[in-house]
Amino acid sequence: MVRYEYFRDQKLIVCTLAGEVSLEEVIGLVLKINEDSDIDPGIDVVTDVTGLKTPLTLEDMRYMAQRSAEGLLRGKKGDKMAIVASDDLNFGLSRMYEIDTSIRKNPYTVRVFRSWEEAMAWLDRAPPPEK
Repeated sequence: MVRYEYFRDQKLIVCTLAGEVSLEEVIGLVLKINEDSDIDPGIDVVTDVTGLKTPLTLEDMRYMAQRSAEGLLRGKKGDKMAIVASDDLNFGLSRMYEIDTSIRKNPYTVRVFRSWEEAMAWLDRAPPPEK
C-alpha cells in the first residue's frame, strides 16, 4: 500500500509505504503528489516505512535519489523530508538514500529517524492527529 495525506495547515505531506511495495508504486505516488494542485509549494514530507514488509533494494534507493535530483520530487532548497524507519534493514536502506540525495544535490534535505517523535521534532512540527 502506498498513500499520502496533505496537512495544509502544517505545510506537510505524510506518505505511508506499507506491506508489499514496488519501486513503480513509489514513483507513481510521487507523480500523484506532484500532480495534486491542492498542494502548495514549499512543503515538508514525512515518509513512514515502519509498516513496509518488503524493503526497496539499494538499487531502487539509488534510482530514486537520481530521479529526485533530476526533478522527480517537486521541491525547493530548504524543504525537508523525514523518513521514519523502525527496523534495521529499512533504516539502513533509508540512510543510504539520505546520503545519496545529499551527494546528488536533491532539493530536499533528507534525514532518517527511528520514531515519529524524532522526525517531527526535526521538522519542528506537532505529529499529525493519527500518529
